[in-house]
Amino acid sequence: KVVITHDCLSLSHASDGGDPYHLYAKTTVSGDLHVTGVKYLGKSIRSILGYGNTGMIFDVKTGGSLYLKNIKLKNGNKFGPHQYGGAIKANSATIHATNVVFHENYAYVGSAVWATASQLFFENVDFTNNVIKAFSGGEAEGGGIIRVESSSTLEYNGGIIANNVANNGVNSKKGAGISCYKSTCKLKNLSVRNNIGMLGSAIYQKIGTLKIENSIVENNGDDTLTENGGAIFLSGKDDDNTFPGFDTFINQGTIVKGNKARNDTGNGGAIYTYANGNLLLNNVAIKDNTANTADYIFTDKDNDKEPTLNFLNVTFGVSATPFGGSCS
Repeated sequence: KVVITHDCLSLSHASDGGDPYHLYAKTTVSGDLHVTGVKYLGKSIRSILGYGNTGMIFDVKTGGSLYLKNIKLKNGNKFGPHQYGGAIKANSATIHATNVVFHENYAYVGSAVWATASQLFFENVDFTNNVIKAFSGGEAEGGGIIRVESSSTLEYNGGIIANNVANNGVNSKKGAGISCYKSTCKLKNLSVRNNIGMLGSAIYQKIGTLKIENSIVENNGDDTLTENGGAIFLSGKDDDNTFPGFDTFINQGTIVKGNKARNDTGNGGAIYTYANGNLLLNNVAIKDNTANTADYIFTDKDNDKEPTLNFLNVTFGVSATPFGGSCS
């Protein structure tokens, strides 16, 4: 076990408003690593760990555990074919983050965090201004500021996911915000806003389980870029053409509003569902979302594989075309 108490204010200052800043080489974590920022002169300022735009910050290996508290991770990046995770990469590992900010990190997949077969526990964590960037050759589909794969678990309570984008022209078909593949993602008390990608600008789920509670998902997507799911994209079909399905539960006061898919060809301004899966909306408000087809929810089937939708105490705003697709 290694514990680092970090106070970069005693070092040089960065250009972003005088916050402390210090450059670090990539840290490889194979055991337990605790990194905690501290207050300076009674001020609650997060210390900054960055890497000067030349690589990721933490690489957490099999069996490793990373504990972050009161830290800002900035300028982390891992860019190129099969190079995932801008600030953090986790493989069969565990990450605990409390009062942490991920800011201005970039990668093609997992611009802030990429995790496979891992457990992530986030409390009061913000993701802001992270970027999905294109590159020459390599992967066909990029995306996700947080990308979890292969039986990972993400438990995320409290925080802001805002202003994360895909660069113009990037094939960001894994979503721009949270991207959950064959995993379980539990999201609670979040504000997810102003994120832009091609599919599911706020939240992208492919197979697995997604739970959203008491959150506001607003003003995501772009009416010239986002193809399907201005806010949320759900798919039950795997890359090998099998159909494991998805299970999605959106409830307890969640509001989905002001999201956009393309105004010429886009489907599902709020939510897009594809192939087999179950979507339950319970005590949810959906309003003021826009798309070419289905301002609110679009359902798309693959042969006989079709989503199942269940609504309990759902409030829909006024729309001339709220629903579309196979279930309309």
